[in-house]
Amino acid sequence: MLPGDDRAARRVLTVCLAAGATTLLAQSVLNIAVPALRQSLSAGATDVQWIVSGYSLAFGLALVPGGSLGDVRGRKHLPCR
Repeated sequence: MLPGDDRAARRVLTVCLAAGATTLLAQSVLNIAVPALRQSLSAGATDVQWIVSGYSLAFGLALVPGGSLGDVRGRKHLPCR
């Protein structure tokens, strides 16, 4: 049997691709907001790099435990609306 023939494998691939697209979308939105952040905070180039790096780190650190919590508790038991 080929790997592409399994429906469960396709679903897993779709979920993984959707998670990757969400991560890229969040980073893109942040990069679009950089000029407004820089102006409102009177931040220099180094400060903006720290902001972007901190956001990326926090997003990545929250993504893995959030997914694990969703697996353990289930979607219905989490306060997401």
